[in-house]
Amino acid sequence: MIYLVVGQTGEYSDYQEWNVRAFHDKVSAQALCGNLNEWCREKNLHEANKDWSRITCPLDPHFQCDYSGTKYIVAEVPED
Repeated sequence: MIYLVVGQTGEYSDYQEWNVRAFHDKVSAQALCGNLNEWCREKNLHEANKDWSRITCPLDPHFQCDYSGTKYIVAEVPED
């Protein structure tokens, strides 16, 4: 099994999803996912009137955000 850390933002037609990193180890994927979600909480990404285009994440070079905030999940993908 491959474990993908996936970023998500937006709603409905604005919804976007991107892969952050792949792991062979579920624990490592969950650790990065937790660190990314904690980083988002610390940055208060759900605040109104925030200029999200100026925010960069040191753990996610493809970081995106909008009024709905950003969250990360771990997706399992079979290797075969």
